[in-house]
Amino acid sequence: MTSLSANKNKLHPFELAALVHAKLAWIHPFEDGNGRTARTVMNFILMKKG
Repeated sequence: MTSLSANKNKLHPFELAALVHAKLAWIHPFEDGNGRTARTVMNFILMKKG
């Protein structure tokens, strides 16, 4: 995630949202709800960067 935070202003909002979603889905930080959490974070990024 460090590379994402360093490049967040250089990436298009769709690219940033997709990369964050993919990383969260890949690492599976939670026992349950990883997909829902990744989609929620993705939607939050798209709403903020809109």
